[in-house]
Amino acid sequence: MPGEGPFREAKWFTLIWQERRLYAWAQSQSDKESVVFVGDSITQGWLTLSQTFPGFRTANRGITGDTSRGVLYRFKEDVLALEPRAVILLCGVNDLGDGASSQVVIQNITNMIGLCRDQNPQMPVIVCTVLPVGVKSEALNKKVRELNAKLAQLTESNTNVFVADTWSALADTNGVARPDEFPDSIHPNDLGYAKLGKFLRPLLEKIVMTPRP
Repeated sequence: MPGEGPFREAKWFTLIWQERRLYAWAQSQSDKESVVFVGDSITQGWLTLSQTFPGFRTANRGITGDTSRGVLYRFKEDVLALEPRAVILLCGVNDLGDGASSQVVIQNITNMIGLCRDQNPQMPVIVCTVLPVGVKSEALNKKVRELNAKLAQLTESNTNVFVADTWSALADTNGVARPDEFPDSIHPNDLGYAKLGKFLRPLLEKIVMTPRP
């Protein structure tokens, strides 16, 4: 198995994994040349992509509970097979929650960027910083901040790779998730997703110059 770090194999995850990958396979033709959003439950739960990014065909390849290694494992089939116009990547919090180091996440994401470059050196890749978590999870928040600092360095040696500081867009003045936007301390609600979309939309419009209906 490629990559490093945790890969979840619990029964609940296996069922979700199978269901979501069957969905991805069924949608593979209609999702060709989409802007592909890929990641964990935060991506899977973003049900308003088409409304948030009007003018772009979007594909949701999030799987609840997935880690960066899991995303890397399925990256060719779930993402690159769609010949995406751009890739929006948001993952890593599950790795940190399972005890992986930030460097493990960086390496897996670097491998995904490499796969994109191999297929199409001009493919835009937006790497989102991991979103803040609630005030009661300060240990995890510290790990998130450490990872995000390293993610910011990915643009230094990778052309057409953009790091979107989505953490700053949603963190409060204390650097934690706002309860009215993250009711369970981890996942955004409609208000949180609206703010996330408002932040990402100008960047996507800038790097993908001619939106398609």
